[in-house]
Formats: sequence, structure tokens, C-alpha cells
Amino acid sequence: MSIKILNDEKKWFLETKNTAYVIGVDESKNLQHLYWGEKFPYISDYPRALLQQEFPFDNFEQIIKEEFSPL
Repeated sequence: MSIKILNDEKKWFLETKNTAYVIGVDESKNLQHLYWGEKFPYISDYPRALLQQEFPFDNFEQIIKEEFSPL
């Protein structure tokens, strides 16, 4: 397993022979799950951490993407 870090994009990659898990930090400094699945050939193929569009009736838990629901 390899661990790669892109400091300029604030992303961390955990890769095995066939799979990858990517987490990142968005512009508001929220940690986000970005990807889990088949390993891509290039680091640039994985998604970026982006702020989700906000609406007045959304609460914080609905704005950022999470792997799980907070308690």
C-alpha cells in the first residue's frame, strides 16, 4: 500500500494494487471523502474537494459530502 500527499491540493491518497481511497480539504477547511474504488492510473483523475452549493434552508450536514451521517 502506498500513501501519497498533495499539499498544494490538500489531498491524501491511500492506494493498494487495485483500489484507492482519497480524502481532501475544501476551501472552508472541511475534510471530505472524495473517492473510494478502483485505482486510477493518474493522480489527476481523482475528484477535487469542492464546496457544495448552499441554499438558505440547508444545514451544515447537508452541505458537505460525508462518508457517514454524523450522530
